[in-house]
Amino acid sequence: MNSKRSRWLTRPTLAAAAAVMIFTASASYLAAPAAASGVAFKDILYSYAYQSIISLHAKGILTGTQPGYFSPKKAVTRAEWVTVLDRMFGLQPVQAAVASYRDVSKQAWYYEWIEAASQLDIVQGSTSANFHPNSPITRQEAALMIARLIRSSEGSEEAVSSFTDADEIADWALEAVITVNRYGFMKGENNYFHPASSLTREETAIILERLLTYSTQHARPAASSVTSIRLGWQYDQTVQQFENTVLQSNINTLSPRWFF
Repeated sequence: MNSKRSRWLTRPTLAAAAAVMIFTASASYLAAPAAASGVAFKDILYSYAYQSIISLHAKGILTGTQPGYFSPKKAVTRAEWVTVLDRMFGLQPVQAAVASYRDVSKQAWYYEWIEAASQLDIVQGSTSANFHPNSPITRQEAALMIARLIRSSEGSEEAVSSFTDADEIADWALEAVITVNRYGFMKGENNYFHPASSLTREETAIILERLLTYSTQHARPAASSVTSIRLGWQYDQTVQQFENTVLQSNINTLSPRWFF
């Protein structure tokens, strides 16, 4: 694997693990209501993500775009995707004094969510100065963020070469696609990964449920009599190991609200 491909997954990143079921309301349509309303969606009956949408809605994780509608085929923006990942992994918003990107306004509902992910190196802008928060996120961009969160660079060339459109996967996303495919988070369709296609709301529901299942399985060994998810699960670390990793890092925005 050349250095250009591998550098994306070897950068030191620290994502906090926490109660993945806790979501708060926000301006994003991916944000969950305070409590699941139980309102049926009229437009998901034939969606392949039907069960995932129902399950995540019942848990208060996903809500509709308007009363009675989920809009499963609608594209998810980069800001919305970052926000939902932050919430899943327990990151709290960061009110940075200096914005990381010139196109992310401090007044925007997603500003603090993007700053939280950016300062932990989970996300990077499409250029050094711009993030394009309202642009649809592509499948390979989503794969890269997930791979950074779980901090795994393991994989094999065969895992990607099996996709018919493997040559369309960007070099910077190659190892990430290997990783998410190996873990089963993103599997493609009819042997196509569609790396440059926008991620839809129904695809998001499927991916989130797979991530929740993975996080729950990794939390159980340390749970014994405790039902909460332990810190460090996505790194296969104990709480103490995770705390030591954080203390040895150069992060200066750690907030006790989500770390403890």
